[in-house]
Amino acid sequence: MVFVLSEEDLPETINVLNIHASIKASMRQRGSEKFYRLFSEFITALKNSGDNGIEEECLKEQNSPLYNAYFAFMDSQTTEVTQVMREELE
Repeated sequence: MVFVLSEEDLPETINVLNIHASIKASMRQRGSEKFYRLFSEFITALKNSGDNGIEEECLKEQNSPLYNAYFAFMDSQTTEVTQVMREELE
């Protein structure tokens, strides 16, 4: 699936994509399987919502699939991302 994002899109969509890409590309951070699964669930919910970006109303609509997927992924940054020790890099 391809998302075309513009400056008019809400920053939440771009933020989620940037977080995922930053951790995926990082040599100093590692996402768990759960982190990547939650990202996949977010993408699926976004696709199923029919929006190219997260509409503000979707984030206000508690317990919608997109709302739940967004906040589950955002929360996973603190529980499912670990720092890679310097020894592991060598």
